[in-house]
Amino acid sequence: VGASLLSNFERKQNTRLIVSPDTAKSIKRMLLDYLTTVDPIEATAETNNLRLILQKGDFLYFLHSDTPEGKLCAEVLSEWYRQQNYNTCSIEITDLKYDQKKFKLLGLHSLVNKLIEIVEECKSKQHDLIFVATGGFKAEMAYTTLIGLLFGIEVHYIHEKFKDEVILPSLPIAFPPELDWTFSTGNDDYFVTNPAVDLFGNIYVGANDGKLYAINFTGNLGWVYDFGGGNLT
Repeated sequence: VGASLLSNFERKQNTRLIVSPDTAKSIKRMLLDYLTTVDPIEATAETNNLRLILQKGDFLYFLHSDTPEGKLCAEVLSEWYRQQNYNTCSIEITDLKYDQKKFKLLGLHSLVNKLIEIVEECKSKQHDLIFVATGGFKAEMAYTTLIGLLFGIEVHYIHEKFKDEVILPSLPIAFPPELDWTFSTGNDDYFVTNPAVDLFGNIYVGANDGKLYAINFTGNLGWVYDFGGGNLT
């Protein structure tokens, strides 16, 4: 969820709102009233996109940044769609905030972890899932799109100047969370370190032959670095 709901309201009312614990409740009421009177196409990026794909019985996850504006917009949208008889929830992505270091090192990781958690939950319940990319931070949208493509989830996007949405189909490769494989060094060696996994599913693990192995998410060897013998810890 981005903040277009708030910015569009401000533009139409020719006003500037400061979101704080003291003002949040009154601003929520104004935004809910705004949603009842304005065309969904003009209201916000989320309503513009969801009007094209929502079906009866759908469950809506509103993921928002760790910012006052993001939290407010997500909570308003969540309540608005509940009033329209949809089940909804608002989820904060920790550290996805106006702090460059935390955003880069922690926020994007939190986003990826939450997206994968939702994918696994929906898959276990045999529910179809669609990502609607409307986030305020550009990197947020990029990572959401990447996870969608890798896990076979359709990503829907509509620009404010477009009448119809753009649907990005999944990549022609499989990347299911339950992917199972084995990897061998080809010798009698065994792994002695805890594996480290990056955002793209690559695994880094050390063996008792003194080498560090990089293995991609399909179980194939990426590269090997030889530390010159001896166990790695």
